[in-house]
Amino acid sequence: MGHNHWNEIFDSNVSSIILYWVELWWLASHSCTKQVHIYACKRFPGANKHSCNDAILADPGRFPMVIYSARRSITFWLRILSLPNDRYLKLCYNMLFYHDTIGCTNWVTHVRKHLNENCYGYIWKEKEVTQPELFLSEYSNRMNCQYVQHCITRCNLTSKLQLYVDLKMIIM
Repeated sequence: MGHNHWNEIFDSNVSSIILYWVELWWLASHSCTKQVHIYACKRFPGANKHSCNDAILADPGRFPMVIYSARRSITFWLRILSLPNDRYLKLCYNMLFYHDTIGCTNWVTHVRKHLNENCYGYIWKEKEVTQPELFLSEYSNRMNCQYVQHCITRCNLTSKLQLYVDLKMIIM
């Protein structure tokens, strides 16, 4: 079984379980989802449990689960914004938004900080996206590119991975 089939099986069976309702808890539990993801990625090719996580994720073309969970949370946030103001979910969001403005930390705080940290503060301020699919595609690409850049930097700084990086660059 190749990487593509394994990725499909993992995404359809395991990801759906470990990312269940991640839209609301995405920043609270990264370590659990990360551990399950890395464990599965190491078990599939039979890699040593001490293998470098960056190489293990890079080889089959995987990204950290935090990227998938962040995308789902941002998608959920956009859905909430599009709701009418009399819906309970929107009323709860407005209450959380107010609490965020007075300094209480909650889910809205994490969404705001995440958008600001990733150069999407203007989206937060506007509270509106005219083309959500296009924005989510751009957002996902940016998150993936940031991860790849950090991964390449970490791999280049690790002498154990120098051969891996050299071989990977030849193949690409």
